[in-house]
Amino acid sequence: MEKPFDINALREILHQNPTQSAGKYTYREIDESSVYAELEDIFIISPQRLREICKVFVKEMEEGLKSDDCTLKMIPSFVTNRPTGKEVGTYLALDLGGTNFRVCEINLEGQSKVRLRAKKFTIPDEAKTADQSVLFDFLAESIAIFIKEYNITTDNDINLGFTFSFPVQQTALNQGTILLWNKGFNCANSIGKDVVTLLSEALARKQLKVNVVALVNDTVGTLMSHAYVDPGTCVGVILGTGTNAAYVESADAIPKWDFGFAQVNMIGYQAQVIPAILAGFCLVFLEKFFTKICPKVISMIVVPFFSLVLENFLSVVSDISFAL
Repeated sequence: MEKPFDINALREILHQNPTQSAGKYTYREIDESSVYAELEDIFIISPQRLREICKVFVKEMEEGLKSDDCTLKMIPSFVTNRPTGKEVGTYLALDLGGTNFRVCEINLEGQSKVRLRAKKFTIPDEAKTADQSVLFDFLAESIAIFIKEYNITTDNDINLGFTFSFPVQQTALNQGTILLWNKGFNCANSIGKDVVTLLSEALARKQLKVNVVALVNDTVGTLMSHAYVDPGTCVGVILGTGTNAAYVESADAIPKWDFGFAQVNMIGYQAQVIPAILAGFCLVFLEKFFTKICPKVISMIVVPFFSLVLENFLSVVSDISFAL
């Protein structure tokens, strides 16, 4: 059993009456080993205590996977695979999370080799608190400067990944609504809006052929970028102004998924590959169908709702057929 730390005893040791030594120096009669022992009790965690901390932490993680109303927020990233190191291609990457904004060109060369070019932009203070269009126009303008400076070909749409280190409710790999701002940002007319849509609209205003294909936070970006170099990577950690982490979790360990307008309880479909693939194909065709027949004003609500309702119905039917 660990000895409880007695701060009063330590103070008594440190404030003993000094005795004069030969010469001008004053020394305290202190047993240094007892001081070290007291300090060790403060800073050193015993194996037993460490096991207790891990047990509580794992329990909090499991609770967070079940519900959002928990101390530890466990937010699905919608990233379903890690890189293998064999992928090739050229992509743009953005990093927005504080004073500076970074634009990067990533060249994946295979065999876990990467070439990177990057440029840092300082975000004007007025853009941090103005209307959201001011901030996102600044981001789009920075991307345009980067493309021009590095002579990046834009004959075809360039795929872009967006690291957005602010609280969002993510509902798809390339979709997430802004919940709030922090770190000195407070952009008007942005809360509840899709951050990918806001950036895409700003890119369109600059007539840039850039397609935003992924939205991640900094920890997911850290995990995925290192996994390209070392495919065995399973955890990404950020230790900075705030502390955050991302790790690889099995889908069947997440009982509930939040798609914005509805929470869907997972009941085992993720383990049945064929019904899931068929449902995915059906969802694509359903979205295209409803997009054509629905007025644009209500399409953002109607299209995903009816597409998912019919897709879930087909999934259940396929699951029953599989069981029979």
